[in-house]
Amino acid sequence: MFIVFESVASNDSRLIPELERFHNYWNYTVYKCPDSSVSALDPSLYHCELTDQEGRASMLADAIEGRVQVKPNTNQVTFVLDNPSGKPLDEKVYYYLTDEDKSNVVSFLKKLLKKHGLHHIKDPSELSLYNQEVDSCQTHEDCNWFMYNYLDVAHWNTGGEKTKKFEITW
Repeated sequence: MFIVFESVASNDSRLIPELERFHNYWNYTVYKCPDSSVSALDPSLYHCELTDQEGRASMLADAIEGRVQVKPNTNQVTFVLDNPSGKPLDEKVYYYLTDEDKSNVVSFLKKLLKKHGLHHIKDPSELSLYNQEVDSCQTHEDCNWFMYNYLDVAHWNTGGEKTKKFEITW
């Protein structure tokens, strides 16, 4: 199973040895966790359980225009700065998200956003408005705009004037 909670230091005493870090997204870390170990998690971590599909989709949540780069050009800085051969750098290789991938990304983001609201918004009426707005997100891009408008998290497709429907007291 996968779980997610706000990122903590790797030596945080609340982390149990059975957790295997899988991916980081925004202020959160996704972990693989044996089903039998979930009950041993410290409640102060405010973890959220994810399906396998949602956990794996966390790696796709930074997709740009429906794709993620799976092969970097190069990791050799000297080759980039001083390319004596004149050869072109390796071509980028992309993975294009399927409709199922996109759906899993939206499901992951909505779960993450709701957990974030539950943990950080104290006013029940604001939390209700927040959750309604999260529920209205239908696409990855909708989730990106939500994060831009309400959480000040910019993405490749966001910018300019914010279009908030309500204010949140953080």
